[in-house]
Amino acid sequence: MRILSRASLSQYLMIGGIFGIVAGLIHLFSGLTSEFTPIIIGDMVFNTLLGLLSLLAAWLLKNGKQIVLLVIAVEMIGAIVYAFAMGRGVNYFAIVIGAFLLWQLYALKNQGELT
Repeated sequence: MRILSRASLSQYLMIGGIFGIVAGLIHLFSGLTSEFTPIIIGDMVFNTLLGLLSLLAAWLLKNGKQIVLLVIAVEMIGAIVYAFAMGRGVNYFAIVIGAFLLWQLYALKNQGELT
């Protein structure tokens, strides 16, 4: 299978980060128009934090920093733990996307593109 470039992965992470922050804003507006429930507040904070972590990962990857592997792992584990904590079960999407990103990043590390 083909390894994506650092620039492509960085762009995908940036887009994902923007979507995460937008999702957090949608929960904020939902809470403002109806009522802030613990679920809305939790989803708002979680999505915003995940979006910010994705933007951080995009920046780290753009600069070729190896620590991006840890940031992506933390995002993946955080999404899985949060889904369980909220009673939503296994988050297969987080597992598949996280595993794919970690595999791509590890391949870039092995090629010497991450320091």
